Amino acid sequence: MYIKKTDYLPPLNSLRTFEVVARHLSITKAANELNVTPGAVSRQLTTLESFLDTKFFIRGHREIALTVKGKQYFEEISVLFSEIKIATKKLRDTTNRSQLKIRCYTTFSIKWLIPRLSSFMAAYPEVDVVVTTSLDPVNFNNEDLDCAIRLGNGNWNNVSSTKLMSNIILPVCSPDLIKNKIIKNPKDFKEFKLLHAIGRPDDWRLWFNSLDIYDDLESYSSINYESSSITYSAAIAGHGIAIAQYFLIEKELKNKELICPFPHYLNRNQFTYYLLIPNNTKETAQANNFREWLLAEIKNSPDSPD
Repeated sequence: MYIKKTDYLPPLNSLRTFEVVARHLSITKAANELNVTPGAVSRQLTTLESFLDTKFFIRGHREIALTVKGKQYFEEISVLFSEIKIATKKLRDTTNRSQLKIRCYTTFSIKWLIPRLSSFMAAYPEVDVVVTTSLDPVNFNNEDLDCAIRLGNGNWNNVSSTKLMSNIILPVCSPDLIKNKIIKNPKDFKEFKLLHAIGRPDDWRLWFNSLDIYDDLESYSSINYESSSITYSAAIAGHGIAIAQYFLIEKELKNKELICPFPHYLNRNQFTYYLLIPNNTKETAQANNFREWLLAEIKNSPDSPD
């Protein structure tokens, strides 16, 4: 019996490649996610477009965009891929030990979560905890996660968000850096280097502005570091003055590894850390247990200066 080409499923590898490229609108990022070369990604797209006799992308010099048909096709198949992931997760949850998959930031993990996590694992020994870190926005539809800890104003779609600790920022440095020196005004910081975390580019500007100081920070000597944890280590080593999140360096302030060279702090109020749990799937018991444990830990942890 003759079967028309259109009666077949499209090549599934090509379909998967299309979904990833359409989601990122980047062949390079898709290649990284799929662990293949950009050339292999392009060949899979060509195969799919040839099979369906449809152009899905408008290719520019350094960017791509979806055609009208490409956008429509992506919206339809992305839902199906999400359903496959959910079905697979349900199957794994019934055949394996329970897992709690958490996404957060590197510095948050190193400085706050990891030192406390042993108490959660002791309370729930049947749960295998998986912690991953990233600065990228969380997409629960495309990532196998139970929850995430993110920085924001509390407004996320399709998630239950629980406010965690206060996000208070203040300048810190090694005591030796300012030994025998008098700092009367934050403008005296020009004598030192300002230490920045690349992922938090606005903290210094916001702190100065909260004192009605609107200097061009380009006039201050500075050093940039990949993460806040590296920035704090650099401050302890005497590289300069860092702008820090209080709850992450409370221990270093207490043991005098770091001091505050000018006694002013800024509370970012609603812009702080939240625990996010997706609404579109049944909330897992382990995610709910983690939320209760997290709130209890935060209640007993200082997040504001005296």
